[in-house]
Amino acid sequence: MNKETRHAVKGGGDISSARDKLSNLPNLPGVYLFKDDQQSILYIGKSKSIRNRVRSYFNNSAKHNLRIQLMVSRIHDFSLIVTDTEAEALILEEQLIKRHHPRYNVALKDGKSYPYCKLTVGEMYPRLMLVREKIDAKSEYYGPYPSVKDARQVLKAVMTYFPLRTSKMLLDGKKTYRPCLNFQMKRCLAPCRGVVSVEEYGKVVRQVRLFLKGRDKELLRELEQRMEQSSKKLEYEKSAQYRDQIRAMSRIFERQMVLDVKGKDQDVFNLFREADSTGVQVLFIRNGRLLGTDFFFFEDSSEASADNLLGQALHRIYMPEGSIVPREILLPFEYTDRKLLEDALNKKSERRVYV
Repeated sequence: MNKETRHAVKGGGDISSARDKLSNLPNLPGVYLFKDDQQSILYIGKSKSIRNRVRSYFNNSAKHNLRIQLMVSRIHDFSLIVTDTEAEALILEEQLIKRHHPRYNVALKDGKSYPYCKLTVGEMYPRLMLVREKIDAKSEYYGPYPSVKDARQVLKAVMTYFPLRTSKMLLDGKKTYRPCLNFQMKRCLAPCRGVVSVEEYGKVVRQVRLFLKGRDKELLRELEQRMEQSSKKLEYEKSAQYRDQIRAMSRIFERQMVLDVKGKDQDVFNLFREADSTGVQVLFIRNGRLLGTDFFFFEDSSEASADNLLGQALHRIYMPEGSIVPREILLPFEYTDRKLLEDALNKKSERRVYV
């Protein structure tokens, strides 16, 4: 368990009263918290060497920008939390910043979390719903979507063209219930009534997964086969339903921009600065198709480095519990902590991530 240790120093950026304390700091990875005379946290940072990083603020402070000089002049105390690895320090830093909102950590103008579509594949008859961050190992998650509106459009398309159930009942196949209006409208197969087998319902779930993954050719091919089979069996009404579904799916896929013919999962970042504001743009690409784009804006960021701002955007997106990490992350420049971020994301997602 990581333990926080406290070190009192003299304010005003003068290290004479704290030289021994600073020289005895551990040369280990961890997180440091600078505090003022009221014990309010001014700044939270991380480093692979706490000793070197903390001392750098007090040594040659005149070389720092005005914002850092002002912060150092207010430091009266600081705490340290030693971690086993630098990657662990990175994750802990993000958690503490999110909890305390220190004044001198550059702030994003919004702290939103992204919506996902959750497919409850662990249930006998899966459902699709919108969620934020919460991860259930027995479910599949698709996204992130830039806004709730975008995610709802996807959910609406699924509910319109694929007869998935929407009820919250936990069905075990033993007890039956009266079907809802969706069954009468032919928008649900009514597994609650027991009129559809797990296997037949599973075929619909497979089609939904293909749709959410953007695997258009595979989905359209499967629907065309089912249309032909229904026609041969003289099931003309069902054949017409598949025909309409194929047309609708084709229109949806045509509107989606294909950015990578290899079908990769990527997040692509760009950073732009103007006057005192800084923005970070990210494109969410899944299976080669653009899900959407989002922007992050930083307040009072003129003196912050581009490296620091990009790092904060990366941490905000990927470090929170429940966030989903793509296979590849493309950055606009060589990010200083690239390898560290890569190691942390590998551990978080339990697979190889390329940054």
